[in-house]
Amino acid sequence: MNTNNHHYQTVGLIISYLLKICIVSIIIISIYQQQWVYIFGGVVALTLSLIPTILKRNYQITLPLVLDILIVASLLLHIGGGLVDAYHSIPNYDSLAHFTSAFFVAFLSFVVIYTLHIYWASLKMDKYAMALLVVFCTIAFGVVWEFNEWVSDLVFHTFEQWGYTDTIKDLAINALAGTIMAIIGVSMIKKGSFDTLTEDFSDQIDKKIIQKLKERHQKKKEGKTDDGSNAKQDIKITLPLVFGLLFVLATILHVGGFVLGYYVTIPGYQLMTRLFLSFLVAFVSLTLVYTLDQHWEGLKMNKYAMAFFVVISTISFGVIFEFAKFLNITGIYYVKTNLVLMLNLTADTIAGIITAIVGVYLIKSGYFDIMTGEFSKQINDWFLKKEDTSEKKF
Repeated sequence: MNTNNHHYQTVGLIISYLLKICIVSIIIISIYQQQWVYIFGGVVALTLSLIPTILKRNYQITLPLVLDILIVASLLLHIGGGLVDAYHSIPNYDSLAHFTSAFFVAFLSFVVIYTLHIYWASLKMDKYAMALLVVFCTIAFGVVWEFNEWVSDLVFHTFEQWGYTDTIKDLAINALAGTIMAIIGVSMIKKGSFDTLTEDFSDQIDKKIIQKLKERHQKKKEGKTDDGSNAKQDIKITLPLVFGLLFVLATILHVGGFVLGYYVTIPGYQLMTRLFLSFLVAFVSLTLVYTLDQHWEGLKMNKYAMAFFVVISTISFGVIFEFAKFLNITGIYYVKTNLVLMLNLTADTIAGIITAIVGVYLIKSGYFDIMTGEFSKQINDWFLKKEDTSEKKF
């Protein structure tokens, strides 16, 4: 086993160094051709590709070799493709570059989530919950990347986004990469190979970061007690009622907009309707993840991890909704332009962030327990009590 592992490490290092040499070659060619943009991009790419080496030398943190290779490959495809105009001259090159970058993000997400699950008491997740979170993280990263390209086009008059269909395609590639990594990750966890792959990295992160965070948290916690007595016990509203209000309002706005033609006659009407729908999705996500945290052993999160989940899940459902619109699944006519798409994704992001911030406050103050108490109890009685939580299935 040691011999096989040594062989794997040797081959991986050779691939990594060869890819770094290619980046150096791009810098040299760019200097010769006086392509200043790619000189700068090549230097940045080379610096980023050396992060694994810097982490290992200066901080004694060893990234999994697969991550090292994916970092360099993603940078090389992006910078090299721009230099030789591969994005326009080679069919589907853009898709390949996006998939590689998205797969890197998915793999990194799985490694980080799994490491936190093992060593951090504030995050405990079933392997399938991990897989879902990885998909959401990858989709959310894709949206952030599209925001970057969109803003670049608006501010610097570049041509990063090639239109509505191309943006949808890029988002679909991100979702595909996240899904593939989720399936691979679950399979590796079942076989035990994920532990082997991330063992050194996980141990180092635990010693360098997580243990220090635990110590700092313990110091802050000393002398502080919070029995939730500061929460006002006279609040009778439950979050499911908020769901109902948001659902009715979003439905009225949506259906009424089509019937009365407001989507066409009132500027910003579609964006307003999308914002209400996004708030509904965000509140549903927060309630479900909070309920599962309270009653299911397969998912344990602290409030900040829940907030992160709410943001990426709201963005992800927004992307899924855009896929449905693109494929005409609803049978309803929607305006399909890149501007409308990006504005809708902006609404999803804003709704997710606001709900996450409000949710953290409600959880801290104890209000969220009051608002969701009856709903959480019903979910627990109907579904979660049937789960066998006597042992962890990893």
